[in-house]
Amino acid sequence: FQFNGTNRTIFRKYYAENKDILITKVLINYFSAVRDVFIDENGESYWDLNTDYNVFRRTVGFLALIDILVELHPIGIIEKRLDKEFFKKHLSKASNIKLIDEDKKSLYPFSSVGKNMLRDELKKLIFGN
Repeated sequence: FQFNGTNRTIFRKYYAENKDILITKVLINYFSAVRDVFIDENGESYWDLNTDYNVFRRTVGFLALIDILVELHPIGIIEKRLDKEFFKKHLSKASNIKLIDEDKKSLYPFSSVGKNMLRDELKKLIFGN
C-alpha cells in the first residue's frame, strides 16, 4: 500500500495538500494511545515514565514506535479511522510486552539493534508472524 509516496512517507499526501493539522491529529492520537496502552506495574505510563531504563523515552523506543505507526497508518486509511481508539485497539495487542527485567534494566539495548528488536517484537504482537 502506498499513500502518494513510499510506504515510509505516510504523511506525504497531507503535507503536499497543506493539511499539516491532519499530521498533528494522527500523531496526537497515536501517542495518546501509546500513553494509555503501555503501563508499568505501578500504573504509570511508559510514555511518561522518565527513568534510565525506559526504552520508550529513548530514541530507540521512539523510532520503534514510529515504525509501528508506519505499519498501522495504511490500515487506518483503509478502515477510514485514525482516531485514538483505532490505535489503542491495535497497540493493546502488545500491552503486555516486557520492557524491563527484574533488576529494572531495559531488555532492549539503546542502539539500532535494540530498536530493531523492539520494533520486531511489537510487530509480532500486534500483527502476528
